[in-house]
Amino acid sequence: MLESVASGDYEIKILQGERVKIQTKSPESYSTIYKELKNRSTEFFTYQPKQERSFRVVLKRIHPSTSTDDIKQALEDLHHKPNNIWNVKIPKQENPYPYFHRPATQSQ
Repeated sequence: MLESVASGDYEIKILQGERVKIQTKSPESYSTIYKELKNRSTEFFTYQPKQERSFRVVLKRIHPSTSTDDIKQALEDLHHKPNNIWNVKIPKQENPYPYFHRPATQSQ
């Protein structure tokens, strides 16, 4: 099945406990093999591709009164998809720090 779908663009490793590890050499091969295994109702586990993983960003030296909507729009203009934006507060004072945390995923 793998050879007909990905034609050698993968590596197979035999692991303990009757498990097999398939490592693809390109994102296209990963997608093709993933879809074929799903179609065949194969029991398997996969990690999220590196290109689709979310990451956290801290934006420093931005005034606390800056609107989160403005920050979100600027990030979307750069082809990022922010999940959440918030202004970090100083502990025990509830005053905002002049930087923001932004977990985001990169658009493709």
